[in-house]
Amino acid sequence: MPIILDLIVNFVKVIIAILLAIVCLAIGLWSFGLVTGVDAVRLLRDGNAAVGIVVAGLLVAIAVILGPTIASLKIEKK
Repeated sequence: MPIILDLIVNFVKVIIAILLAIVCLAIGLWSFGLVTGVDAVRLLRDGNAAVGIVVAGLLVAIAVILGPTIASLKIEKK
């Protein structure tokens, strides 16, 4: 496979991984709001530091879980 094709395929995979991560983090934040009944985005905009710490922990936990899955989107050299 030519090098330019490898670059294009890798770029597309990176874009897909970024979009997948953003969607999963958004779903995690949305489900956090459903489970707790707290409008975290509104509270964050109001400057509530406690909610910010909890949401940051939630997003880090989701990212740690998603990390290996997203990292597996790689091209294998022949």
